[in-house]
Parts: sequence; structure tokens; C-alpha cells
Amino acid sequence: MKGEAIGNSELIKETHNSFTVQDPFIFSKKKNRKPSDAFHFISFIPFQGKVYELDGLKEGPYCLGDCTPENWLEIATPFIQKRMEKYSQGEIRFNLMAVIKNRQTTLHEKILTLEKKKNDLEIKLSQLNSGDNTKEEGGGATPTTKEDLNFMINIVNNDIEEANNEILMEQEKFRNWKDENIRRKHNFTPLILNLIKGLAEKDNLQPLIQKAKDQISQKQQQQQQHK
Repeated sequence: MKGEAIGNSELIKETHNSFTVQDPFIFSKKKNRKPSDAFHFISFIPFQGKVYELDGLKEGPYCLGDCTPENWLEIATPFIQKRMEKYSQGEIRFNLMAVIKNRQTTLHEKILTLEKKKNDLEIKLSQLNSGDNTKEEGGGATPTTKEDLNFMINIVNNDIEEANNEILMEQEKFRNWKDENIRRKHNFTPLILNLIKGLAEKDNLQPLIQKAKDQISQKQQQQQQHK
């Protein structure tokens, strides 16, 4: 049901189709294409103490064995490596991806935790400055001197600043990804064809082709000499 819901999502369809390469040429499709050659996703997930393989070409999940939240990747790794070896032998292109929590979300949560810790330390420091030495229940490792409290507050401030810098780096990374996706989705074929046409009209194309051939031939000769 989840797979059908994802497949019927218009947003996902539009996003997926937007990355389709615009090709002005029409190629005949191979009639004898095997089902295993189809592009699809294979996922490995932990669920209720077991690791499952979810293959888009199979009817249902396949249990790989028992696991814990800490060791499920160790259980899945041999199966992933087996898949990679199988595809590499058949020269099938594939990408290995990990679905993780957005790092910016994780960093914002870290900052909230640090700010709460800083607030607690500042309350304790304020109590010491006012002469209130009331001990908190449970004891613990909370510093009891002004020097230690100020030292800990400085450490927390540095950690907050570092987390904010990492957020800025993540935001810059997302902006770069956006620019890359724009270039990736753009169809450069008309530009290339017009450049080739312009070079041919000015009789510059054949000399460039010959120059490239000469350079390749020269490199091959150098490689033969170094053997």
C-alpha cells in the first residue's frame, strides 16, 4: 500500500520526471529486454527486530535475519555487497544511497539541547551570585563554583556556535545541490549542435577533429614507449 501511495504521488512523479534527459534523437528500443534490467530500487530496512530486503521487482519483502538497531547494517552489508558484485559483472549502473535524517534538523535539535543546558548553568550561576547555595535534587556533575560554571558556559557557547556554523555549511551545500540540479535538468544538446554547425560552416570543424585525432595518436605512442 505504501508503494502504491508513493507511486501515485503527483509531487514525486513531477520531481522524478523533471530529471529526465531531454533527447532530440529517437532510438529503437530493445525488444528482448529482461525484467532484471529494469531500473528500480532495492531497499534494506530494519523492522521489528529483523532486516528486510525490499526489491521493487519482487512481490514482497524478504527477511535477511534477526537484528538490533545497532547491528542491522552489519547484517545487511553482505547482501548489499553481493548485489553490487552481481551488477558490476553485468555492467549495470547503480547508485548506493542512504536515507537519513536531515542534518539541519539534527543540528537544530542539538542547539535546543545546548541552549537548555546553558540556561540551567546560568540559573545555577545566578543563584551563586545571589548567595543562594541550594543544592539541586539528585546531586550530579553540575559545577558548584563560579569559575567552573563560567568555564562550562563558554564550552556550551562554543558548541552552539559550531553547530550554527555547520547549519550554514549545510545550507550552502543545499544551494549548490540546487544549482547542480538545474544544470543536470537543462538540455544542452541544441547548444552543442549549433556550435558544431557553426564550426562546420566556417570550415573549422574538420581541423579540430583532425587535431583531436593527432593528440590521441600522440598519447597512444607515448604510452607504448613507456611500456
